[in-house]
Amino acid sequence: MQSFRQAYRPPESAAEPQAAERMKEVELAKPWQRLLAGAIDRILPIIFFILTITVGSNPRYTRTNLLWLYDSILIIGCLTMLLFLWQAVVMSRSGQSIGQKILRIRVITDTGANPGFAKYVLAREVVFFAALLALCGLLSGLGLGRIVYCTVQLLYLIMLCRKRGNYQTPQDLMLQTLVVKV
Repeated sequence: MQSFRQAYRPPESAAEPQAAERMKEVELAKPWQRLLAGAIDRILPIIFFILTITVGSNPRYTRTNLLWLYDSILIIGCLTMLLFLWQAVVMSRSGQSIGQKILRIRVITDTGANPGFAKYVLAREVVFFAALLALCGLLSGLGLGRIVYCTVQLLYLIMLCRKRGNYQTPQDLMLQTLVVKV
Protein backbone atom coordinates (compact mmCIF):
# COMPACT_ATOMS: atom_id res chain seq x y z
CA MET A 1 0.00 0.00 0.00
CA GLN A 2 2.97 2.30 0.52
CA SER A 3 3.83 2.38 -3.20
CA PHE A 4 0.26 3.44 -3.97
CA ARG A 5 0.48 6.36 -1.56
CA GLN A 6 3.77 7.48 -3.06
CA ALA A 7 2.60 7.19 -6.67
CA TYR A 8 -0.75 8.91 -6.17
CA ARG A 9 -0.03 11.64 -3.69
CA PRO A 10 -1.89 14.85 -4.54
CA PRO A 11 0.09 18.05 -5.00
CA GLU A 12 0.90 19.67 -1.70
CA SER A 13 -0.74 23.03 -1.14
CA ALA A 14 -1.72 25.07 1.86
CA ALA A 15 -5.24 25.48 0.51
CA GLU A 16 -5.98 21.75 0.36
CA PRO A 17 -4.60 19.97 3.43
CA GLN A 18 -7.80 17.91 3.68
CA ALA A 19 -7.32 16.46 0.18
CA ALA A 20 -3.85 15.23 1.10
CA GLU A 21 -5.24 13.59 4.24
CA ARG A 22 -8.05 11.93 2.26
CA MET A 23 -5.60 10.37 -0.21
CA LYS A 24 -3.61 8.82 2.62
CA GLU A 25 -6.75 7.01 3.77
CA VAL A 26 -7.78 5.68 0.34
CA GLU A 27 -8.26 1.95 -0.03
CA LEU A 28 -8.39 0.40 -3.50
CA ALA A 29 -11.51 -1.51 -4.53
CA LYS A 30 -11.07 -5.25 -4.93
CA PRO A 31 -11.42 -6.85 -8.38
CA TRP A 32 -14.57 -8.75 -7.39
CA GLN A 33 -16.22 -5.48 -6.36
CA ARG A 34 -15.44 -3.89 -9.71
CA LEU A 35 -16.64 -6.92 -11.68
CA LEU A 36 -19.87 -7.20 -9.68
CA ALA A 37 -20.53 -3.46 -10.07
CA GLY A 38 -20.07 -3.80 -13.83
CA ALA A 39 -22.47 -6.75 -13.92
CA ILE A 40 -25.10 -4.79 -11.98
CA ASP A 41 -24.68 -1.82 -14.33
CA ARG A 42 -25.37 -4.00 -17.34
CA ILE A 43 -28.29 -6.06 -16.01
CA LEU A 44 -31.01 -3.37 -16.01
CA PRO A 45 -30.46 -2.12 -19.57
CA ILE A 46 -30.28 -5.71 -20.82
CA ILE A 47 -33.58 -6.56 -19.11
CA PHE A 48 -35.26 -3.48 -20.63
CA PHE A 49 -33.74 -4.19 -24.05
CA ILE A 50 -34.83 -7.85 -24.07
CA LEU A 51 -38.31 -6.87 -22.95
CA THR A 52 -38.56 -4.27 -25.71
CA ILE A 53 -37.29 -6.68 -28.39
CA THR A 54 -39.60 -9.47 -27.21
CA VAL A 55 -42.66 -7.27 -27.29
CA GLY A 56 -41.71 -5.65 -30.58
CA SER A 57 -40.90 -8.92 -32.38
CA ASN A 58 -44.21 -10.63 -31.63
CA PRO A 59 -46.91 -7.94 -31.59
CA ARG A 60 -49.86 -10.24 -32.37
CA TYR A 61 -49.22 -12.54 -29.39
CA THR A 62 -48.47 -9.60 -27.13
CA ARG A 63 -51.55 -7.68 -28.27
CA THR A 64 -53.75 -10.74 -27.64
CA ASN A 65 -52.32 -11.98 -24.34
CA LEU A 66 -50.36 -9.09 -22.86
CA LEU A 67 -52.21 -5.99 -23.96
CA TRP A 68 -50.85 -3.95 -21.05
CA LEU A 69 -47.31 -4.74 -22.17
CA TYR A 70 -47.97 -4.01 -25.84
CA ASP A 71 -49.33 -0.58 -24.96
CA SER A 72 -46.25 0.15 -22.90
CA ILE A 73 -43.53 -0.75 -25.43
CA LEU A 74 -42.89 2.93 -26.03
CA ILE A 75 -42.70 3.48 -22.28
CA ILE A 76 -40.19 0.62 -21.91
CA GLY A 77 -38.02 2.11 -24.68
CA CYS A 78 -38.18 5.54 -23.05
CA LEU A 79 -37.31 4.04 -19.66
CA THR A 80 -34.26 2.39 -21.22
CA MET A 81 -33.07 5.71 -22.63
CA LEU A 82 -33.78 7.47 -19.32
CA LEU A 83 -31.78 4.78 -17.50
CA PHE A 84 -28.76 5.46 -19.73
CA LEU A 85 -29.14 9.21 -19.27
CA TRP A 86 -29.56 8.92 -15.50
CA GLN A 87 -26.54 6.61 -15.28
CA ALA A 88 -24.41 9.17 -17.18
CA VAL A 89 -25.52 12.01 -14.88
CA VAL A 90 -24.88 9.98 -11.73
CA MET A 91 -21.46 8.87 -12.97
CA SER A 92 -20.52 12.45 -13.84
CA ARG A 93 -21.57 13.93 -10.53
CA SER A 94 -20.45 11.34 -8.00
CA GLY A 95 -17.86 9.25 -9.83
CA GLN A 96 -20.06 6.21 -9.23
CA SER A 97 -22.33 4.13 -11.42
CA ILE A 98 -25.42 2.43 -9.99
CA GLY A 99 -23.47 -0.78 -9.35
CA GLN A 100 -20.61 1.13 -7.78
CA LYS A 101 -23.02 2.97 -5.47
CA ILE A 102 -24.44 -0.37 -4.32
CA LEU A 103 -20.95 -1.78 -3.67
CA ARG A 104 -19.66 1.52 -2.21
CA ILE A 105 -16.77 2.06 -4.58
CA ARG A 106 -16.03 5.03 -6.85
CA VAL A 107 -13.70 6.29 -9.54
CA ILE A 108 -11.27 9.10 -8.68
CA THR A 109 -8.45 10.81 -10.53
CA ASP A 110 -4.86 10.46 -9.39
CA THR A 111 -5.34 13.67 -7.39
CA GLY A 112 -8.41 12.35 -5.58
CA ALA A 113 -10.92 14.44 -7.54
CA ASN A 114 -14.08 13.33 -9.34
CA PRO A 115 -13.24 12.55 -13.00
CA GLY A 116 -16.42 14.23 -14.33
CA PHE A 117 -18.37 13.65 -17.52
CA ALA A 118 -15.58 13.95 -20.08
CA LYS A 119 -13.13 11.63 -18.35
CA TYR A 120 -15.52 9.13 -16.79
CA VAL A 121 -18.48 8.79 -19.12
CA LEU A 122 -17.09 9.80 -22.50
CA ALA A 123 -13.47 8.61 -22.44
CA ARG A 124 -13.65 5.75 -19.94
CA GLU A 125 -16.95 4.17 -20.97
CA VAL A 126 -18.08 5.33 -24.41
CA VAL A 127 -14.90 6.01 -26.40
CA PHE A 128 -12.91 3.06 -25.07
CA PHE A 129 -15.60 0.46 -25.78
CA ALA A 130 -16.69 2.10 -29.05
CA ALA A 131 -13.08 1.94 -30.27
CA LEU A 132 -12.82 -1.70 -29.20
CA LEU A 133 -16.06 -2.66 -30.93
CA ALA A 134 -15.09 -0.71 -34.07
CA LEU A 135 -11.73 -2.48 -34.20
CA CYS A 136 -13.41 -5.85 -33.73
CA GLY A 137 -15.93 -4.98 -36.42
CA LEU A 138 -13.17 -4.10 -38.87
CA LEU A 139 -11.29 -7.30 -38.11
CA SER A 140 -14.37 -9.51 -38.23
CA GLY A 141 -14.03 -9.77 -42.02
CA LEU A 142 -10.68 -11.45 -41.45
CA GLY A 143 -12.12 -13.70 -38.77
CA LEU A 144 -10.15 -11.90 -36.06
CA GLY A 145 -12.91 -9.81 -34.45
CA ARG A 146 -13.81 -12.30 -31.73
CA ILE A 147 -10.19 -13.16 -31.06
CA VAL A 148 -9.26 -9.49 -30.55
CA TYR A 149 -12.33 -8.88 -28.36
CA CYS A 150 -11.62 -11.92 -26.17
CA THR A 151 -7.92 -11.02 -25.95
CA VAL A 152 -8.69 -7.48 -24.81
CA GLN A 153 -11.22 -8.75 -22.25
CA LEU A 154 -8.68 -11.28 -20.95
CA LEU A 155 -6.03 -8.55 -20.71
CA TYR A 156 -8.58 -6.38 -18.88
CA LEU A 157 -9.24 -9.20 -16.38
CA ILE A 158 -5.53 -9.90 -15.84
CA MET A 159 -4.78 -6.21 -15.26
CA LEU A 160 -7.77 -5.91 -12.94
CA CYS A 161 -6.41 -8.69 -10.73
CA ARG A 162 -2.85 -7.32 -10.42
CA LYS A 163 -2.47 -5.87 -6.94
CA ARG A 164 1.00 -4.66 -7.82
CA GLY A 165 -0.54 -2.58 -10.62
CA ASN A 166 -3.10 -1.06 -8.20
CA TYR A 167 -5.87 -3.09 -9.93
CA GLN A 168 -5.78 -0.60 -12.81
CA THR A 169 -7.32 -1.49 -16.16
CA PRO A 170 -6.34 0.01 -19.54
CA GLN A 171 -8.90 2.81 -19.05
CA ASP A 172 -7.48 3.59 -15.61
CA LEU A 173 -3.95 3.81 -16.95
CA MET A 174 -4.96 5.89 -19.97
CA LEU A 175 -6.98 8.39 -17.89
CA GLN A 176 -4.93 8.20 -14.67
CA THR A 177 -7.87 7.07 -12.52
CA LEU A 178 -8.32 4.65 -9.64
CA VAL A 179 -11.32 2.79 -8.26
CA VAL A 180 -11.43 3.08 -4.49
CA LYS A 181 -13.69 2.09 -1.62
CA VAL A 182 -15.93 4.83 -0.32
